[in-house]
Order: sequence, then C-alpha cells, then structure tokens
Amino acid sequence: MHAQEPFLILSAAEVFAHEDEWKIFPEMERIASCAFLALEKAWQLEAATLVDLKVEFGFDSKGRLLLADVIDNDSWRVIENGSYIDKQVYRDGGTLDDVAAKYRRVADITSRFRLPRQRIILWRGSEKDKSEAFSEALGELADLMTVVTCSVHKEPVTAAGILQRMTQEVPDSVVIAYIGRSNGAGPTLSAMSTLPVITVPASVKEFPDDVWSSLRAPSSVPVMTVLEPANAVLAALQILSARNPRLYAHVRGEIENRTVNTIRIS
Repeated sequence: MHAQEPFLILSAAEVFAHEDEWKIFPEMERIASCAFLALEKAWQLEAATLVDLKVEFGFDSKGRLLLADVIDNDSWRVIENGSYIDKQVYRDGGTLDDVAAKYRRVADITSRFRLPRQRIILWRGSEKDKSEAFSEALGELADLMTVVTCSVHKEPVTAAGILQRMTQEVPDSVVIAYIGRSNGAGPTLSAMSTLPVITVPASVKEFPDDVWSSLRAPSSVPVMTVLEPANAVLAALQILSARNPRLYAHVRGEIENRTVNTIRIS
C-alpha cells in the first residue's frame, strides 16, 4: 500500500556483490528479453501464449555473465485454450492430478521446441556483385546466408538446377537476387521456384530504369523488389522468423529497441 511502512530495508552492500554491479543490468535485461522472445515464439508455434517468466543469472569461471537457470513449468505462466497449463493451477488450488496432467502436457509440448533449418540464398550474377552489404546487415546471423554466383541469363539451365538442388536441401529458404545488369534474373528465379524471392536491382542508382525489370513482372511471377540491401535482409528475416524462435527474437527485439520509449530514473 502507498502509506505502508517497509518492514525491511537492505543496504546496497547486502544486495550487490560489488559496488558497480548495477552496470550489468542492461546486459541482463537484453539477455532476459531475448530468452523471453525466443520462448514466446516457440509457444506461439504450439498455439499457446507465454505470459511471463522469471530467470536467474550467474557468472562462469571466466567472469562472463550467463543466464543460469532452468526454465520449466515453475518459472513461467503459459496459457493454452484460455487456461493456464503451468504452476498457476497449483497456486489456484487445483488438484494434484490436474497439476500433474498440466506438467505432463507442458513436457510433451516443450519436447518439440527446436530451431528449423533455414537459409538465405544470396544470388548474384557475377563476382562483381559484392555481397558485403548483405553480410553486414545480417551481422551475427551471417551464418544463415549462402552466396551463389551464376548468371541466370547466360546459364539458365545451370541456374535452374542449382536452385532446385538448394530448394531440396533446405526447403525453408528465401532467395535474395542481387544482379548488376538486366534485373530480370530475380523475376526469373521467382517464376521457377516455390521459394520467396526478393530482388535488389544492383544498378538502380546508375540506371534507375532498370528497376522496371523487377517491378513490371508478368503473371505468376510473385517477385518482391527492395532497393536497399539492409531492407531486403530484414524482409527475408521477417519471412523466416514466422517459424524460427531465434530469428523472431532478433527481429522483434530490434523493433522494441527502436519503438518502445522509456524514461529511466536513477
């Protein structure tokens, strides 16, 4: 209550292990948020809603901050079909049989949590089409990208074979076509593939009219056109994040960083 007197006041020395321990709070916040978002998507994929969770942190032998906790049915609240399936049932006085059934249900669901195998295929026409801007945009997610160099115009049969093989290898992929000349390569890849294709006209700054090769696509050619490499990468991540908790945490975390405004009072 507002007027209630505190029954216990702890000094800073009793709360913190060392004087400047508060400096790690932003990193703790970042790690905890990332963990929550990844688990939130994992539960979404199982048609349930993660409401909240609690975690603990610690340091390893090298002094590195780690989320050091077991995230189980005692540590979160999850709703499925409008009902809690976590420890909240026990708190609300549910029978032990009901509680045990909820725990078995959660154990069964979480056993299916996994990261899908996915890939971003950066397709370029020649070595002159540099890929650095896409790698930089991916940052720590650069391991997702595979670069293919093949002229769809000069070697259409070879290109079709490469695309078919890569689709079989990792069906859950997105193609980014970055072609320096004759930007019809992106639409061509889109027309002969089940994968989403995003085309980035590499020569649009020097030759603005080139963009029409990608924008004025015929029927049954659902190619998407994005002018900036970073936005093309983000679009690919958004597509893949619908099925990937790791990517969802990354994309959603970036959205929250730039759209949620808070005032910290120290």
